Amino acid sequence: MPKLEREQLATGQMVHSLIAKTAREITEAVFEACSYTDKFHKVWPERLRKRFIQRFWPEYIGAARESLTALLRPIPGTETDPDGPKYATHEMLRDQIFEALLIDGSYKAPPPLSTDQLRANAGFEPLSDVLKAKHGKVLH
Repeated sequence: MPKLEREQLATGQMVHSLIAKTAREITEAVFEACSYTDKFHKVWPERLRKRFIQRFWPEYIGAARESLTALLRPIPGTETDPDGPKYATHEMLRDQIFEALLIDGSYKAPPPLSTDQLRANAGFEPLSDVLKAKHGKVLH
């Protein structure tokens, strides 16, 4: 079985490497488009390009998935051609994109947090401690 190419985000979310690569390319295009403004260039000069991409690429994962999905669609107006629909991308590339999107969708999200973890994240004491203090034991 081939090794799955994936990357893990700081959130624990897994992303297929093709989607991550596409998200980085979109982030770089955003950097290019914004770098023409003085305000942006003062905060993110050219020498910080790699840092910008590393910092913001996860924000463009959704856009990467949408862009790759769009490459799977036939060219508008060719769907009913007698010879079949026409595509802007080669069949082999469409197969790779389709596989990446399928695999990416199969990555499991991190398990949900327990009530105690949610309470701790919100700055409250764990519910088990509250119940123990109130009832002398943890109720199940």
